[in-house]
Amino acid sequence: MLITSLENSRVKFASSLKNVSGRKKQNAFLLEGKKLIEEALKCGYKMKDCFVLESKSTEYMSYIQNGAHTVDERVFGKITETENPQGIVAVFEVLEIKADKFDKLVVLENIQDPGNFGTVIRTAEAMGIDAVCVVGSAPDRYSGKVMRSAMGAALRMPVIKFKNADDAFEFFDSEKISVYAAVLDDTACPVNEVSFDEKSAVAIGNEGNGLSRNFVLKCDKKVYIPMKGVTESLNASAAASILIWEMCK
Repeated sequence: MLITSLENSRVKFASSLKNVSGRKKQNAFLLEGKKLIEEALKCGYKMKDCFVLESKSTEYMSYIQNGAHTVDERVFGKITETENPQGIVAVFEVLEIKADKFDKLVVLENIQDPGNFGTVIRTAEAMGIDAVCVVGSAPDRYSGKVMRSAMGAALRMPVIKFKNADDAFEFFDSEKISVYAAVLDDTACPVNEVSFDEKSAVAIGNEGNGLSRNFVLKCDKKVYIPMKGVTESLNASAAASILIWEMCK
């Protein structure tokens, strides 16, 4: 059956998930594109609904045969976020992902950019990091931009949230995790010369201000990335990639 009404209850439900408030209220999120949808199914996420653009019905006939709804372009545009959608979008239930150990962690304090957040998650998974910790504010891991930049890693990587630095360090101390703050500081050590402890975390601040003073004061050590060019700093995802590599090599 072709859905053409923007007032259709399924369409309105799916559209509400484009906002973080809707995702939290419904405990569900959207995924666009066949690759991410298949990855979510492989990871054990439960699909609640699926919509296929009418012009792509032949390409995604297997989904339609399994209950996906065909929709016209206007309806599909209401559900999707991307400018060039792939013709299929699905609703999934949120699935809690827990870490089974905390030997290597990445910590992000007040990170702002969803693209950076997703890229850090993707790099962390690739390098074998056990979990990504977010302290303070952060983009919603189930946002479309985070999911696309993480390329499926956000479906698998544990993300641990802390309200503030005090809460985070209560956890780090209890797990006996040494925290290394990435800072531009005369007292910091070049990260390539640091011998990381067996249980370690590298911490990166937000794109504009770096780590907060309170967070840095609580850290065990301070590190920096040696650079030869004129540029003084890297964005959060680039810095995280280098720090993760040095911690895990």
